[in-house]
Amino acid sequence: MKKSLITLFFFILTLSLYAQKDNNSLNAGLEVGLPVGVQSNWLSVGLGVTAKGLYGVGEAGQVSGTLGYIRHGYQGASTVNGGVSMIPIMGGYRHHFESIYGEAQLGLAIVNSAFRVEGFGASGSTLNGSVAIGGGYLYEDFDFSVRYQSYGTGFNTLGLRVAYRLPVEF
Repeated sequence: MKKSLITLFFFILTLSLYAQKDNNSLNAGLEVGLPVGVQSNWLSVGLGVTAKGLYGVGEAGQVSGTLGYIRHGYQGASTVNGGVSMIPIMGGYRHHFESIYGEAQLGLAIVNSAFRVEGFGASGSTLNGSVAIGGGYLYEDFDFSVRYQSYGTGFNTLGLRVAYRLPVEF
């Protein structure tokens, strides 16, 4: 994992040498995370927020950095309450094909889990590697996207995101 992060850092540094001044933006979005696989049996649909910075490189590319918070509650037994929350910290590359784009991301995710059953409770937190691949559509100042994301240890989601884009100069 350490080698992957170092490689990603140098990749982003190299791409920044070819940055396009007019292709930078920040966006803030609302997230919906649909658990995939076995987790869908005991976790509800997740809701959260994310912020993403995009730095233009080349003719149609952008280097991305994402930070967010997404929480899933437990479903099923009425005596169980609590949930699982993720804080993704991701870097990636987005390539544009007019208004449609594809994006791959690699990074870390802080995964917190807590539950309480009839007076007994437990909680824990782990730091996992995370990878995501997806795509989206840009319409005026809005960014609509979908992605498949793995948070490590077998936890995967299908993420849906709607964001508002703000052009910036950096």
